[in-house]
Amino acid sequence: MKTLYWLRNDLRIHDNRSLLLACSDSTHLDLIFCQNKSLKQAGPARRNYTYQTLLALQESLGNLGQHLHLHSESILHFLNQNSQFDRIICTASYNSIGRAEEAEIEGWCRQNGKAFETVDQLPLYLKRQLPFEIGKLKSFTPFRKKIEAGPGPEECVPTPEQLPPPQLPEQMNFDLQSEPVENHEAGELAGFQRLDHYLWGSQAALTYKQTRNGMIEFDDSTKLSPFLALGSLSPRLVYHRLKKFEAEVTENESTYWIYFELLWRDFFKFYALKHGPALFSLRGPKDRELDWTQDLERNRHWHKWSKGKTGQDFVDANMRELYQTGWMSNRGRQNVASYWAKHIYCDWRLGARWFEKQLIDYDTESNWGNWAYNSGVGPDPRDRKFDLDRQAEMYDADRSYRDLFLK
Repeated sequence: MKTLYWLRNDLRIHDNRSLLLACSDSTHLDLIFCQNKSLKQAGPARRNYTYQTLLALQESLGNLGQHLHLHSESILHFLNQNSQFDRIICTASYNSIGRAEEAEIEGWCRQNGKAFETVDQLPLYLKRQLPFEIGKLKSFTPFRKKIEAGPGPEECVPTPEQLPPPQLPEQMNFDLQSEPVENHEAGELAGFQRLDHYLWGSQAALTYKQTRNGMIEFDDSTKLSPFLALGSLSPRLVYHRLKKFEAEVTENESTYWIYFELLWRDFFKFYALKHGPALFSLRGPKDRELDWTQDLERNRHWHKWSKGKTGQDFVDANMRELYQTGWMSNRGRQNVASYWAKHIYCDWRLGARWFEKQLIDYDTESNWGNWAYNSGVGPDPRDRKFDLDRQAEMYDADRSYRDLFLK
């Protein structure tokens, strides 16, 4: 059987259920990554980080006698030119945009007599492990409590030691030339190294809950989100190594809080799955009508906010960090979103799209879910609005962060 494995945000070899399925019963295996619209429109930091991740995967595949096809158009465009496959495999998406792509390929396969299979592996807990129907998902705390009352995540699946040979010669119709993103190494091996450093090397995991809101020191937070977003680290691998660290070193509130953040990631996956296209609508999943700032004034605000020139220095410092580096702390993300949507009442989707363009750890469900949450159209039951001056006082009392980016 000749198999095509369509990679998206599962750019790894370890704990890859899709890759194992693609290997099974295959005489030949080809792996392809297609540039979607979101990546084509990405800023330099996000694009460079993604390309660096692909380069790392290409090297790993080369060690197994394989290669990665790179295609600048859609997967459907590729298939119309290369139809000599018996089946197509991909990792199942949790958002309506990705699911629409899958439906299109499923239709093509049906018309052309090909098999099409999707594999569930993006969250820590798989869909079959949910202890309730997806339609009953509402807010995070009930979700967390029900998940924690059940069995833990599944074990990682084995890493293949060899892969079937490719059918097609290597095809690369977009160039991976890129600059490494400062401070953020990319790819599977770098993900292993970062995780091991944060756990056993620095043991920063033991103080994560106290330091996670820090905005300058690299070890203040795990910095695992770029690896998780592109799938170069499996959330199950992170979980099981964290449990090993707790068994060998110690377990405390901070180590639990790392797991807690993985649950937030899962929550937004399932939240996106439940709400489909509503996640990308102005009224949001809550279907809430708000009085948003109109076009002319919004455009004036946009220039100031996106470039970090609002005059609110805590917001401006965070927005300049994002624009310059492709990174922003979680604390910063909540504050700038609150400013955009709840202080000047601008269309929250513009903010979510700006993050999509800039962030090296852009993850569709987490990004849009968090923006909906912070904008009053998502799953926040308390509809919080941040006191920005108070936030700056709490998290940048000596102004060291603001001084760093507002020079």
